[in-house]
Amino acid sequence: MKNSKKLLIIISAFLLLTGIAFAVFHHSGSSSDVKIPDGYIDKTGNTDAGKDLDEYCFYTYDAMPQLSEEYQLVTADNIDRLYSDIRDYEVQAGQGHFSDKVTEGDYFVTVYYDQDGNVIDYSRKTNVKIYYYDTEMNTLHYVYYVF
Repeated sequence: MKNSKKLLIIISAFLLLTGIAFAVFHHSGSSSDVKIPDGYIDKTGNTDAGKDLDEYCFYTYDAMPQLSEEYQLVTADNIDRLYSDIRDYEVQAGQGHFSDKVTEGDYFVTVYYDQDGNVIDYSRKTNVKIYYYDTEMNTLHYVYYVF
């Protein structure tokens, strides 16, 4: 009886500490995706739907974070394709609704994938990840969608 109480206390303490550690890590404002900068203060959405499901999430920051070198400045030369990619997602998934926020001076990364998960050049009707940082709202929108 005494040993079972000790075992129960040890198991309970382990579960409590594991839960606390998960909560701290999960809400610490860091992501395993290097294109999602650390330091966000809020995260809304789903980023673990799996490779065959659409995902949308946005991250809010107090100030503009350090973006990876992969980010490009939104310019007159690339805004139409970016808008089109985001709009395709919004129409297909029925969510997101941030294409109207796309403006020159913001930042983005777009990565296209084939059905096997290999990175490819731009192609319509392919899988795509979009990271769009809105400098006015200090918000990073992350989209992954599958055609």
